[in-house]
Amino acid sequence: MNDSAEAAKRPPLLRRIALNPLIWAAACILAALPGYLTEGGFFPFLMTIIAGALCGIWFVNLTVRMPHPTGAIVHLLVAVALAPALYASIEFLPPLFAPGAPRAIYAGLLLALPPAAGWVWITLLSRVINLLPGKTRAQPRVPLAWENDGDAVILRFRAIPMRMRELTVWMIATIVVTGALVTTALIMFSAVVERLGPRMLILALGALFAFPAYLIVTALLRRRSVEASVRVSRDRMWITAGEATHALRLSEIERLRWGTTSDYARLEVTAPGVDLALLVGIAKQADGLASELPPLPARTLRLAETEGLARSSSRRGLVTLSRA
Repeated sequence: MNDSAEAAKRPPLLRRIALNPLIWAAACILAALPGYLTEGGFFPFLMTIIAGALCGIWFVNLTVRMPHPTGAIVHLLVAVALAPALYASIEFLPPLFAPGAPRAIYAGLLLALPPAAGWVWITLLSRVINLLPGKTRAQPRVPLAWENDGDAVILRFRAIPMRMRELTVWMIATIVVTGALVTTALIMFSAVVERLGPRMLILALGALFAFPAYLIVTALLRRRSVEASVRVSRDRMWITAGEATHALRLSEIERLRWGTTSDYARLEVTAPGVDLALLVGIAKQADGLASELPPLPARTLRLAETEGLARSSSRRGLVTLSRA
């Protein structure tokens, strides 16, 4: 009985496949292969760049699922190793492939490495900052906390009204543009690249491309931040985002997703007439506050379960309450 209940909570197989970045990366590579052999122009180039970006996203997601701080350390080690790997793949490996189709395919696949490395480097910045001890910061980050509000509890924070799929589009677009710029720079300034060496190369690429891209995209997204709050009483939930407030009975909620940690901290709720998603992890909070949601109160979880919502927990601190 429990096994069947657990199986019902798992996403369908097709949905898990559709959400796997490696599956889509492989599809992009297969779509680009004919172009490698015929010099097919921009389409195979674009497909390869996207494939590399998706591989980078898959790796970063993998490190996020690792225990802290192991994931950040693995992220850092791979990021450092990518610079000499990128250099070696351009300078030393091509002669190992026979002229013709093998070398053409390798040259095409090589274009996937810069965008993959670009995303690994872009996301490394926030991971490294999170590893720093609190005493090195101007002000330690205080976790967001629930407050008593009469017979209810309330949580106030800042969030970006955006779904994860839209954030993924931003990620891919950033990687494609950054990867294209990195690839162009490596080709145009190959003589300079040869003199830099692996360590200087990773610093140069990070300073000139990855770091500015991270700052620009983060600033653009944070400009969309709004004041938000969640208030929960015995049988109701009020969610405010900007000027809009949604008042829901717990019995009306069809699905509630609550992510607590990292850049994936978020709130998603689906109910009749309501389909709301708030990203908290990348929003800028008030001074000194961490961009992470606290866990849902145990009382709220119990009340939700009495209203027919089944609870399931998954990686990245994500709790899902949904109806069968």
